[in-house]
Amino acid sequence: MSTVADPALQTQPVVARLIDILGEGARRIDPPVLQPARVFAELIGEELTRRAFFTNAVDGSEWVLRPDLTIPAALEHLCGPLAGECERLCYAGLAFRQQPPGHGGEPEFLQVGMESYGASDAVAEDALLLARTMAALEQCGVRDAALVVGDIGLSLSFFEGLGIEPFEARRLTLAGARPGGVEAALVRALRAPPASDIFTRTLVGLPRADALALVEERIAAGHGLLAGRTAEQILDRLLARAQRDGAPALTQAQAQGVRAWTSIDGDARAAIERAVELAGHHGVDLSTGAAGWMRRLVALEGRPARFRAGLARPLEYYDGMVFEVHAPWLDVASGPRTLLGGGGRTDSLVGRLSRGRVEVRAAGAALRPARVLRASGGDRRGAGQ
Repeated sequence: MSTVADPALQTQPVVARLIDILGEGARRIDPPVLQPARVFAELIGEELTRRAFFTNAVDGSEWVLRPDLTIPAALEHLCGPLAGECERLCYAGLAFRQQPPGHGGEPEFLQVGMESYGASDAVAEDALLLARTMAALEQCGVRDAALVVGDIGLSLSFFEGLGIEPFEARRLTLAGARPGGVEAALVRALRAPPASDIFTRTLVGLPRADALALVEERIAAGHGLLAGRTAEQILDRLLARAQRDGAPALTQAQAQGVRAWTSIDGDARAAIERAVELAGHHGVDLSTGAAGWMRRLVALEGRPARFRAGLARPLEYYDGMVFEVHAPWLDVASGPRTLLGGGGRTDSLVGRLSRGRVEVRAAGAALRPARVLRASGGDRRGAGQ
């Protein structure tokens, strides 16, 4: 008889503790595993779109196995009786992502999380989210996890203050989600952009209805078909690319400013002060955002935190405070598997999902119970999940 414990049974106590603390006072939800493909393809970004599992129904509709639970939770909020109002939701469920060759990760993994909508004081809600995340880990026996925080909004404000076009500022900001991503993005941004292809230049000169019809013709002919994307989404991406290609290259001074910003990484209070000082040197006032961070840090009750100005998350719907929690002692050589979880602000998510019908500020956090269990010393089998 095998003496190896069932991984699902091993994680059950961890899941229960995480839900009890992270999801205290929240409504428990269980979103469908199959989700509308177009929603995810539009909001999660290119990298995770490539790693998602897409499938087609017999009626031709396209679906995706949920690659995360933040978007399904937002859809639950949007369709519920408190849409646009104050509400907290919590969940424990599987997410599905294809793994890069040699990564060794599992294509399905359990997530436990909490999503908050409509809080009257967003900074206070962020503080509660950070404190609950760390307290939940501590209750599971993980007391030395490394908390790293950042702020997409502050990065955008600083980059745009350098005179960088908004779409380029966002691209540079999101590049921080990949190792070496910011430098690679800068190399590209310093070069004069290539001219758009003939098809894209044709779209720019057409009324939207005619441009959309042309894109639909290309899709029907099997050209430029992207899994999970509608014709409107493809058109919007092509028009955005044309705008980017028509923009001037970054100057060396702007690139130096970006490098200076993304090099800020250290004890949270000191690093935020350095960020404010750097921004002030370039005529950008970040004092309000910095004051909000000081309030968030107080809620950690002395727990250490690092502020990494270049921190971004691989999911592109984050637009404000972001954070990650790592267990550095887990498989350091494998990089991402030291990550126990993370989260942040998703203030624009519900508005984008509802096409502007409902606007509500939001934030959330998600943890991986299998990694939490191993970080606590309760599972010696491996960190593949």
